[in-house]
Amino acid sequence: MQTRHIRTFRAIVEAGSIRGAARKLDLSQPAITKILREFETLLGAPLLLRSVHGVTLTAFGQALLPRVTLIDKEIERAQEEISQMLGQKNSTVAIGVSAVVAMLVSVRAIENLWRLHPQVNIKIMNEQFYHILSAIQQGQLDFAVGPLPDMSAGKRLVVEPLFHHRVIPVVRKDHPLRHATSLAEIQGCDWLVPNADNSYRTLLSQDFISNGLQPPRIAVECESFAALIELVRQSSLVAAVPATLLRLPLFADHAVAIPVKEKTFFTTIALVRDSAVQLTPYAALLARQFRVLTRQLVRLSSSEDIVDATAGD
Repeated sequence: MQTRHIRTFRAIVEAGSIRGAARKLDLSQPAITKILREFETLLGAPLLLRSVHGVTLTAFGQALLPRVTLIDKEIERAQEEISQMLGQKNSTVAIGVSAVVAMLVSVRAIENLWRLHPQVNIKIMNEQFYHILSAIQQGQLDFAVGPLPDMSAGKRLVVEPLFHHRVIPVVRKDHPLRHATSLAEIQGCDWLVPNADNSYRTLLSQDFISNGLQPPRIAVECESFAALIELVRQSSLVAAVPATLLRLPLFADHAVAIPVKEKTFFTTIALVRDSAVQLTPYAALLARQFRVLTRQLVRLSSSEDIVDATAGD
């Protein structure tokens, strides 16, 4: 199996046709067809079915695609690592970050890396964290910083907890229950949670159950930070969100925490990478900046709502 086999197969699948792959790779259609046939002969199985509408994967092709994609990404990563070691320009670090991390520490982390290595290009993925974790496993990202993942969903992941932050009830600034002092007073409200993670909902429910209350009705699951701000600002929903969100002026301008007396649950922000892949030199430097800055964030905080996850290590 050679690199040309892998990249030609991927190009055909991504383009949807032999012709499209030929344009993408700047080769002739007969050359693309020849390489594909070589690959199928080598494997002893048909990978693609051709028709007037393009190509479709056979069962063998479907099984092969995620593996060759990972192989190709690892080849690219190896080339990138050598480029970084040689100090060549146009080196790239690709990361994924959650909304909270993006606004709290990402800019400073990147600026600190650029002070040392201004030639580094940064690619940032800011989507739902389960998409980001999938991108790590597919070799598209060097690492990610965001909510602690469910380890059953990614056994190849190395997870390094950075800090814990408390989830608190938050409402718009003129909400009639903004001065409530107990969970019982806001129990009957419609609630908003920032993701569809079952463990998040379970922990929220447990906060009420442990205080002898019925769990609240979760009316909205919102995975968009911009939409979350608008829902809090323009509705009567109570949002169960990390206290760190109120450190962001964009959110704090429209929302306030309800000062309930009960202690609510914590969630964890972690640095996540693929256990099978060593970070490139620049990716390792950027990861170190995230570690340093999140520890500073905790150390400089006067609130008990954020705790260093590495304390006692």
